[in-house]
Amino acid sequence: MVLGVAHIPSCEEIDFNALEKMKTTGKVDHFEVWEHNSEVVFYWKALKPSETKEATVITFQKYEYETCVPRPHKAYLYYDEDGS
Repeated sequence: MVLGVAHIPSCEEIDFNALEKMKTTGKVDHFEVWEHNSEVVFYWKALKPSETKEATVITFQKYEYETCVPRPHKAYLYYDEDGS
């Protein structure tokens, strides 16, 4: 399983309908929203060795950008078949 974490800037709000559409269209296998809507975690059950996936988080501005705190994104292998 592979997961990617998108950190949402403090001045923006997540479009939950777009997240659900990504799941129903098969772009992601599952997603969760953590930390008071400041992180979106995407899960893919399996990827081939050189396969890539793209997940786009649609957001709306809720505050002025001068007060916005950016946050980095990351992706990593959650676990593999042999449990390592």
